[in-house]
Amino acid sequence: MYKYIKNIAIIMALCLSLEAKDFVVNCDKCVIEIGSTDEEVEYFKKEMGEEDFYVAADDANYYAYTLSKYLETNGIEFKHVARLDSHRTKIVFPNESIDIANLKWLYEYYLYQKGKKPYKLMDISAPEDEINKYFNISNPKYPKESE
Repeated sequence: MYKYIKNIAIIMALCLSLEAKDFVVNCDKCVIEIGSTDEEVEYFKKEMGEEDFYVAADDANYYAYTLSKYLETNGIEFKHVARLDSHRTKIVFPNESIDIANLKWLYEYYLYQKGKKPYKLMDISAPEDEINKYFNISNPKYPKESE
């Protein structure tokens, strides 16, 4: 009984040490997409101008879609961290945490494989090389183009 109570106390202590706004990564191999907050979206609109913002946002959504299809075809999990309502401020990996309080763009992507450091994807328009290198994919599969 003492061992049971001790284990419960340890679990509670660990849970309390995480902030409610943390996103805890729980995967062996995945890509995490971090979305912007309302305030960041408004900032980007003001900074770029509304028309340019929507053109760029359309491109970002297209790249996110093609990325998700590439990951799916290669058996890599794709997770989305919504920040519009939650305003998450940190991604917690088993071996480190990353501050996501202020994004530089509408979306950011982090590659993660158990036992490796997370890696921020730099080129969303052509991500295949970075993904293949990080996940050691020597014979990548490509999604079939829709007809």
